[in-house]
Amino acid sequence: KDLWYEGHGDMAIHQFNQALKVNDEMPQYYQGLAEMNLAKGELQQAVDQWHKILTIDEKNLQAHINLSAAYLDLNDLESSVRHGGIAVSLGATGATVYYNLGMAYLFAGMHDDSIKYLKLAKEADPEDVATRLSLGEAYIAKGEREAAISEWHELLEKAPNTPDALYNLGLAAAQDGKGDEAISFFNQTLSIDPNYLPAITNKGIQFYLDG
Repeated sequence: KDLWYEGHGDMAIHQFNQALKVNDEMPQYYQGLAEMNLAKGELQQAVDQWHKILTIDEKNLQAHINLSAAYLDLNDLESSVRHGGIAVSLGATGATVYYNLGMAYLFAGMHDDSIKYLKLAKEADPEDVATRLSLGEAYIAKGEREAAISEWHELLEKAPNTPDALYNLGLAAAQDGKGDEAISFFNQTLSIDPNYLPAITNKGIQFYLDG
């Protein structure tokens, strides 16, 4: 890895491959290659290295965690859920593990499981904005609108300059026929991000509807 950090990436990869020719039963060599693949933007190649680790040690916790995250990025939700679930069954904890699993379930339309794991992610890291936004989205997907609104208000108490939360609350207010409240939330969104296009659009629509 020293060669990699010194800017000699190709030489570092060559040395890892040479080491694997001597001993191809060393998970740390495959992990090293995977990290270098990631640094080069070669996600699928990194996935291949993590699978090689699992052929050596099918219960390798970090490989399952990495694969859950990678498959989420690759939109292979079934594989992301499978590896995330194995990781949790092997004892994996932490906000990132739970968040990735929750998001895979959310995108797969499995709302109860999504809410379960996003709640665990929130408990593990109450300050994480993305988790709280996504938990609200999971509530919306399940039809629990009031829970979503409550979640976004709670987020704004901790992080008041979160445009996505303000925008979401503006949409909710608009849907409830609360035009002035909706415009207020859209204005707050735009005060933070003047180029937030959905807020610009929906503010205009609300003005039109209010006559």
